[in-house]
Amino acid sequence: QAQAGTDIHDILEKYFNNEAVDSQYLPMCDAVSDLICEHTGEPAWKDGHFKAETRFCDAEHGFAGMCDLHNNEWIIDYKSKDFVDAKTRGWKEQAEQLAAYRHGLLGAESNARLANIFISREPPPEGEPWAVKWFEHKDPMAWERFRHALMMWQVENKYGPYFESIK
Repeated sequence: QAQAGTDIHDILEKYFNNEAVDSQYLPMCDAVSDLICEHTGEPAWKDGHFKAETRFCDAEHGFAGMCDLHNNEWIIDYKSKDFVDAKTRGWKEQAEQLAAYRHGLLGAESNARLANIFISREPPPEGEPWAVKWFEHKDPMAWERFRHALMMWQVENKYGPYFESIK
């Protein structure tokens, strides 16, 4: 399962960077691209509207990460699942991850919106669309939960900028 998720991320990175993708995965890539355009109003694959797989480091708070897809208005993270349907929803921990990405990539003042795209690991039956689902997180406290959990982790592990400031 973990390898399938990694493979999906790699395929989508190539697709959104206009690199060649095996034709068997084009229906998945197109479904994700169409979903992004439907919810953001922007074609994800064209003219650099979104940046794929961007690494960042927030030295002030002591964390780093890599965002699947973003621009100044959106932070998007893919989540692969065995089964994706209308009931698929994001979790608060996923909102915290996205809020951390937003802070690390765009800064504290950013109001970029946060979304997960859930993607089925399994191809659909012949002739059916690939199962993908959009979930926008609208939790205003996600960054605060992440920040406080990070400070606690730094205190417990005696490591990081917050720990250094209080020792």
